[in-house]
Amino acid sequence: SNNVLLSFSEIWRWKSPNIFRLLVLRYWQLKTMQKASGVICLSSYARELLLGLVKRDLRSTLIIPHACDTQMTHIGQGRTNYQFRSGVCKLLYVSQLGAHKHHGTVVQAVSMLHKAGFSVQLDLVGEPHNPYLQQLTDIMTRLDPSGCFVKYYGHIPHSELPSIYAKADIFVFASSSEAQPII
Repeated sequence: SNNVLLSFSEIWRWKSPNIFRLLVLRYWQLKTMQKASGVICLSSYARELLLGLVKRDLRSTLIIPHACDTQMTHIGQGRTNYQFRSGVCKLLYVSQLGAHKHHGTVVQAVSMLHKAGFSVQLDLVGEPHNPYLQQLTDIMTRLDPSGCFVKYYGHIPHSELPSIYAKADIFVFASSSEAQPII
């Protein structure tokens, strides 16, 4: 299941049609963690967040970070010239679509850079989920109707991602909630 251990203000900010579901899941997750003999977290940040939310001592909290995919470890090795290879700054955001991922905000920021004269290109890769795909498409159509600086590729198999990452100059990650990153 998705990680929904968020602050109430973050849940309301999303204006998600699933607000009630998120609130119920948040309640039950916290209740479960309060009864648990131990909790595994992916980062010290997640651990500190939990310690602030769960109203008991969680001494048996363990941090086990995600390992880096060995297919991705070679990306950028040996690159000493950090100027943009094509004269265009290539931004890459790989993430499934969702309100808390803020793809639309990233598109708006890239549009502002483009209007200010910066040579930028944003490539979006990720599993489409309705209604966010339609919202993202609407924003892209409004801000980049010709599709010259923002492109959405949808789902790309994991085995093909290393070559996609290797072509990028900057990686974007705008998620406001990510305790279980799977990229």
